Amino acid sequence: MTTLSDHFRQLGSSQLFSEKYHINTSSIILIMRDGRYVTAKTVGGDYTIKDTLTRVEESLDPAWFVRISQSEIINLKYLKNWDFVGGGIIQVKMEHGIVSYTSRRYAKQIREIFLKRRAKQ
Repeated sequence: MTTLSDHFRQLGSSQLFSEKYHINTSSIILIMRDGRYVTAKTVGGDYTIKDTLTRVEESLDPAWFVRISQSEIINLKYLKNWDFVGGGIIQVKMEHGIVSYTSRRYAKQIREIFLKRRAKQ
């Protein structure tokens, strides 16, 4: 696992910059809080960011990146399908075999986003 420095900023709308690494945001599948760190799961591997999920979220394009729980953000570009699993929770299946679940708190908002995107396709 590669560690990113805790100082990064957005370059345009397509890249995050760190003193050591560049991560193209279009390759990010999922970003999750992992204790005191944040892990970005990308097409090319996992990267650890020493920052809060909220600060990372602020640097991402909200048209593509959606928070699905207090600990996860997904990139809609890699969304394969979604389904209700009960209790107000939505199962989210991403490309590359990643499966995640929304929290009930975010489920209504996420459902609306998913339905809007489906209608556009």
